Amino acid sequence: MSLETLKKAYSWLDHDKDSKVSLDDIKQSCSITDDLEAKTIFQSLCPIGENHIKFEDFCKGVMNFPNLLNSLNQNCIVEHDPSLQNLSSIIEKLFKILDIPFQIQENLDNSAEMIGRELKNIKKRSKDEIIEICQKIFDWTMILKDYNDSLLQGIAHKNTENLFHQEILSKDKERAERNYDLLATEHKKLENSFKELQKIHLELEHEYREVYKNLESMEEKYDYLCKNFEDIKEKNTEKDKFILDLQKKLRITSGLSLIKTDKKTGLTPKGYNYSLTTAVSQIQSNTITPKARGWFNFDRNSADDSVKDQIIKNLKNELMESVNKLYILEQEIVKLEYKNNELIEKIKLMSFKTLSKSDEEEDYKYETLGSLRDEIAVIDLDFLSSRASIKNLKTREIGIQAEVPIHPKKSRYSCFSLFR
Repeated sequence: MSLETLKKAYSWLDHDKDSKVSLDDIKQSCSITDDLEAKTIFQSLCPIGENHIKFEDFCKGVMNFPNLLNSLNQNCIVEHDPSLQNLSSIIEKLFKILDIPFQIQENLDNSAEMIGRELKNIKKRSKDEIIEICQKIFDWTMILKDYNDSLLQGIAHKNTENLFHQEILSKDKERAERNYDLLATEHKKLENSFKELQKIHLELEHEYREVYKNLESMEEKYDYLCKNFEDIKEKNTEKDKFILDLQKKLRITSGLSLIKTDKKTGLTPKGYNYSLTTAVSQIQSNTITPKARGWFNFDRNSADDSVKDQIIKNLKNELMESVNKLYILEQEIVKLEYKNNELIEKIKLMSFKTLSKSDEEEDYKYETLGSLRDEIAVIDLDFLSSRASIKNLKTREIGIQAEVPIHPKKSRYSCFSLFR
């Protein structure tokens, strides 16, 4: 396909002769009634976003789609090549005038020699024959000149086409090189991103294992707290029973002591209270001898009531403190259980989001891991404080058991004998 043919095809497509080919020009020039077919041809030749086809775009489209012109009218792509048919008839007539056999033209050397010999004897011919010979030679020369000009024009067109193709190839090569460089850069970026994602994935996997280990340790601590809570609850129940039994025994012992004292001393309750108050004040002021004080300490049938009441009161206070601390521990265990569930949910969410490769998801994972570390630190602190509280409760429990009063043997002496 020559450049001249492309120009003729483009000029033929330009129906309204405005030096631009539009969709309507293609429909009218090619007599196409199907809009889809016309649109397909137009989009094959026109760049994206353009409303008209330029000659350069037309040439590129034809180069990219060599069979595209087959769908156009064949009248627009008729080649105009020079013909040598007239030259053959002129040579035949010239040979006939010079009396040269026409078959000898197959041998070029003999033909040239015969023509040269006859031209030397041209003076012997008539004027009309000479004029006719000159006319045929002139026609022959002009035909050869036209043929030579057409060949030169064809060569020029071919050179122009080659230059055009070379320009297109160079542009395509530059575009390909730019695309290759861009692809290489993107490939390096993707490789670096992949390496970073691999590194982040390994770090997250390590963090996940640490969090999972901490979660297991927290579950063990939670089980330990629950077990200690149950043990303290059982011991608390035993203490309640012990205090009730002790209160019953104290009531019975106090009543019997009061009855016996009244029988021995013959004092009224008013006198009994006065004597007891006097004895206690003398003990506090150290006016009683050591022996008498010892008798008084071992013979305090009625004075033991206030001591026992004080012990019971202290035990009740200790018990109330234990109950309050147990309630606090119970609340802390509930909080730990709630935080434990939150950690499990967050770890599940983190393991699910580890599969994704989005930058925003990676930032969210870092924030989640930071919050998880803070929460684990808080839970560890709460656990240590709870453990210390349980240890204090155990210590106090041992102390309370040690402070249970031991009833001394009744002395044969009465504290009121000191005042007789």
